[in-house]
Amino acid sequence: MGEKRSLEFKAALVRRLEAGERITDLERETGIFRAQIYRWRDAFGREGEAGLSRRPGRRRGYRQSRSAEGSGAVGAAPSAPAVTALDQLAPEVRAWVSELERTVARQQLELGFFSEALQRIEESRRPTSEAGETASTPPSRR
Repeated sequence: MGEKRSLEFKAALVRRLEAGERITDLERETGIFRAQIYRWRDAFGREGEAGLSRRPGRRRGYRQSRSAEGSGAVGAAPSAPAVTALDQLAPEVRAWVSELERTVARQQLELGFFSEALQRIEESRRPTSEAGETASTPPSRR
């Protein structure tokens, strides 16, 4: 669970963002993810400082459909190149992303190996055109 920030800290951070400071600079300086800073900004815009003191999570009895939110396309591509986006992440997240990339690469190698093995098995089971030969592999000995 993340550490609790004071109301004054959150308000000061939102005011700096509204004054024109870059979100990337604020994120690097404070170590707080930009999504959280944006959530604080939105809460501050809706409810003022009272919105910053609210506990995280959905409010009881509060439900809003996706269509009512006016959200854009789901899964839209980020506007910035992936390299710069990765550079802006916290070191723990970068390490996690690197581990996931290694896992994907390993799985791609394994998939290539098994695809080639399956192809060889299928080729060995193809019927031959020569007379007198069987179309299947010989039975295994038990």
